[in-house]
Amino acid sequence: MSYNKQHIESTEVRKFAEELEHLKLIDAEQKAKVFTIFNADLYTPNLFIRIGLFVFTIVLVLSGLGLIGLTISALLSEQFALGFAMILCGGGLVFILNFFIRVKKHWKSGIDDCLLYLALIFIISGIGILTDFNSMNVIFLVSIVLFSLVVWKYADSLIAGLAFITFVCLILLNTYENPNLLLFVPFIIALISGITIYLSDRKIKSAIHIYYLKSFKVLKFLSLLILYISLNYFVVKEGYALSRSIGGGTAVSPTEAAIQNQIDENFLSINETYADTTQESAALRDRLTAENDKLYMQLGMENQKRMELDDQRSIPFGVLFMFLTAIIPLAYILAGLYKKDRITLISGLFILFLSALTFQKYNPAIQPEWLLTLGGILLLVVSFGATRYLRSNHKVFDVKEPVPSDDFLQAEGIVLGSTFSTIGSPMQADNQFGGGQFGGGGAGSSF
Repeated sequence: MSYNKQHIESTEVRKFAEELEHLKLIDAEQKAKVFTIFNADLYTPNLFIRIGLFVFTIVLVLSGLGLIGLTISALLSEQFALGFAMILCGGGLVFILNFFIRVKKHWKSGIDDCLLYLALIFIISGIGILTDFNSMNVIFLVSIVLFSLVVWKYADSLIAGLAFITFVCLILLNTYENPNLLLFVPFIIALISGITIYLSDRKIKSAIHIYYLKSFKVLKFLSLLILYISLNYFVVKEGYALSRSIGGGTAVSPTEAAIQNQIDENFLSINETYADTTQESAALRDRLTAENDKLYMQLGMENQKRMELDDQRSIPFGVLFMFLTAIIPLAYILAGLYKKDRITLISGLFILFLSALTFQKYNPAIQPEWLLTLGGILLLVVSFGATRYLRSNHKVFDVKEPVPSDDFLQAEGIVLGSTFSTIGSPMQADNQFGGGQFGGGGAGSSF
């Protein structure tokens, strides 16, 4: 990892100590002791300064590279030179990024984030230019490798999520055109998402590397969403229809074929009239053109009818996908409550709304206003029931407002251990017994 791990841990412990003081669990003196023991030497500004530094870095980098590009514009006229130059610029930005990390000690300051993202954009764009964007598999594979290295070296949670999404897109790219795999694509994506959920959950519970916790939580959240989306009835149905249309779709109806043949014949007759400049030829041309306009309207209507019929046809395993669309949100909510998993619970509440929209689309009798009303009532009932359940199990669950940095699972023990271990007064080395005097029967004035 490029960042100093000890400094990151110290920074997180100091943040947690501030929150413990805010909750009146430790006092200012104990917090000062924690700050003395855990000395953090990283530059991490607040959110607004971070956004400002991010924007400033974008303007500065693009301005500098723009001036350089204008200077050597003649050399960049060739495709190979341009692609190589962009990769070289990305490498230069990585070098500057490491300088800010190791020398200036930046940690999520906005400057390091911006340099990292710009470096990835330049490198991937350069590879795309070199391949003329003709090999998407190569671009996706290189992107996944780069994203994985970035997560390992810089612990960026956004790039971790992007790596997983890119991997899913790579699978879709290589399966949707294969008719033998088309029916199994949703289950393949769901299986991969399930494996990612399991692995991410294990890493989160172990909490060994605190700097990667956010990356694993992002992976888990995205995996939960993609697992549901891959089995959602609307997504599967529209994706199946799209793949069929790309592959040629269903055959045109006899009526559409007859209309198209008539249009072609009219065009041939129109082209023949151009050799004759008489008034009769011009009138014939106008009549055939007007007739073709009407035929085009009929062809569009027939095409719309065929598309509606295709849309009404059921997809393979349609009943199963409809059942999963209804049951997965409820399963997420129940699992989140039972396992005390906030990520799963929030995911279930979010996709519950998507399931309602799916059922409304394929049941037009349900009006949108009724859908919103019933959905709101359902969420209120679920929230009320969940709150009652949590309060009735207060020894197991906690319904209080969460602490912002509950990601740092080991910090509480570290902070309390470091504070309470220094509360008592240490024994002085010169407190030794001896030197007393006493008379008979202990009646002396000192002992």
